[in-house]
Amino acid sequence: MKASPLSHPSDLPDAELAALAARADTGAFEILMRRYNQLLFRTARSILKSDEETQDAVQEAYLNAWRALPSFRSDAKLSTWLVRIVIRSPGSRSKARGLQCRTYGCDGRWPAARPGGSHGSGPG
Repeated sequence: MKASPLSHPSDLPDAELAALAARADTGAFEILMRRYNQLLFRTARSILKSDEETQDAVQEAYLNAWRALPSFRSDAKLSTWLVRIVIRSPGSRSKARGLQCRTYGCDGRWPAARPGGSHGSGPG
């Protein structure tokens, strides 16, 4: 039987909780989720702008983190690792790619100059 959230002190360091969660300890993972939920939500929200999309991205990130925890290196900072998972989630990536395309062009380069010397979709 896996430990419940109340069986772990919430002040355990991230590395210890991550190691427990990597061994399928749902209580340890729940503490980590509570600890980083606000950070991950703010990160996703800065990319997605919609609460519904943001909640989906954070939930997807938690699922991906749960699956990937056995590969987490404890010498890395867990918060950074989790933020990268949120940023790399398919919903966040497609939204970020759309923003990049509007800014730089979908090939990653600045859009070609328009007649009159302006670039991209700005006034010109």
